[in-house]
Amino acid sequence: MLAFDPATLLAELQLGSAQLEGRRAYIRSPDASIIGRGDRRKINRPAQQKRGEVAPEDSSSVLPVVMGQFTEALNIAWFSVTQLRPAPSFRKVVGSRDYPFIRATPDTMTADEAGAPATLECKHVNAFSTIDEIVARCLSQAQHGPPCTGLKTAHLSVFLGTLKYESRTIAREDWYITKLLDAERAFLASLQWGRDPQPIVVGGQWNTQGWTPGFMRRPNSA
Repeated sequence: MLAFDPATLLAELQLGSAQLEGRRAYIRSPDASIIGRGDRRKINRPAQQKRGEVAPEDSSSVLPVVMGQFTEALNIAWFSVTQLRPAPSFRKVVGSRDYPFIRATPDTMTADEAGAPATLECKHVNAFSTIDEIVARCLSQAQHGPPCTGLKTAHLSVFLGTLKYESRTIAREDWYITKLLDAERAFLASLQWGRDPQPIVVGGQWNTQGWTPGFMRRPNSA
């Protein structure tokens, strides 16, 4: 017998009026991920949502999102056991005093190797992904959080399919945060002027050897 109600969990993925207003008013972590990657095919969708032209997607019908939601508790527990670090239940919207246009919602909290507080982001991806691809995909999200939380470290806890688990630590990088905030400001300015946002790639690469600083550029129109 299930210890939870699937219908209730699916309903929680649907947005209430306060959540909808928050999505329109602020740059959130999912927005930062799209803005930072400069994805021309995707950047217009959050712009249209914030202008009220289209409704946010109903995540209760998106299987990867639902699967990640169902496995998040297991992901947190697995991280805590395998990394020997606490990961108490924590999920709330965190704002920034210095940058009032951004918000972050960490999956939960944990600690870094020195015992200092850190955020934990849980991912459940397909078995064909690599951990470096996932870290690269999550860079903007990870660097969007520190101006809101004031913390220096984010951890990724990743299930790759059903047979592999990886975790990675992403340290705060102020050079990246500065460029990301500039790109987020440009995104908001385009909305205020009634224009379509122009994709801006926040440069930099991450691999198993760590960070390679990059640059900010507009992607080719092709």
